[in-house]
Amino acid sequence: MKAIHYFQVESDPFEDIDTLKKELLKYQKFKFLDYFPRDEQRKYLLKYGITNTINPKYSEFFGTPRDDRDLFINVLQNFLDNVITANSLVIVDSYIFPKNYDDEYSDLLVDILKKYIPKLNSLMFITKNNFHRPLQLDIFNKIKELKNHIVLDLRHSELFHDRFWLSDKSNQGIFMGTSLNGLGKKFTLIDYINSEDVSLIFQELQAENLLS
Repeated sequence: MKAIHYFQVESDPFEDIDTLKKELLKYQKFKFLDYFPRDEQRKYLLKYGITNTINPKYSEFFGTPRDDRDLFINVLQNFLDNVITANSLVIVDSYIFPKNYDDEYSDLLVDILKKYIPKLNSLMFITKNNFHRPLQLDIFNKIKELKNHIVLDLRHSELFHDRFWLSDKSNQGIFMGTSLNGLGKKFTLIDYINSEDVSLIFQELQAENLLS
């Protein structure tokens, strides 16, 4: 007969409510928490959970080859709504300008970004040296058609494997298991990056002289 082990939680996971609230208040939609007493804040988090509270629609997304283009755009924008809260965005992706791509690829990327172009003053792409120049120019031209005075920057690095979409000013970011040209073709995961890791990534980008 197997022994049954009982585990006791030593501390209340919501004991440090002030730290949790500080994280939640990064999101505009949770400013209301400031108007509730401390005990009510704790009850709210216990009822709805931290992850589901921060992003009730998506906390992560597992894409499959059966998902269509519009679904990916909608899902990715739901993530980016919480990332692009300032006026700058950095996309780190070795294959953002691939040599092999579908005819709709440039429109896909621009369709994802067009929601945020009005608020963005700068958009930086960090990719490998061996990229498809005509595709890059086509995408840059389409973005400029949406907002002519946006600052578009292109930097090169071979150090990053995963794909990151990051905002240094909001200290938020997401990662994708595949580049955009792979969405809808293979199984992939999209998820948030915690703020400490976003800071670490920006430190590495700075150390490699990839940031202005």
